[in-house]
Amino acid sequence: GQAAGVARWSEGRGAAEPRGGAFAITVDFSTVGLKGTVNVRDLWLRQSVGRMDTSYGVTVNPHDCAIVSLTPA
Repeated sequence: GQAAGVARWSEGRGAAEPRGGAFAITVDFSTVGLKGTVNVRDLWLRQSVGRMDTSYGVTVNPHDCAIVSLTPA
């Protein structure tokens, strides 16, 4: 089946992070070509996050990143 990898980092500044705070990130599975239930795995932590139906959201601290693997369930 189709799979997707998503990486996003927080620079700790800018309009979305006016005080250098945490940055909320949401990946809508349809934007990366996935439909139905998706297995989400945090590649940085090397652990499964679980199964999600439409999207996955995470909060990233300043100067940190989120790297996930998305595969059809």
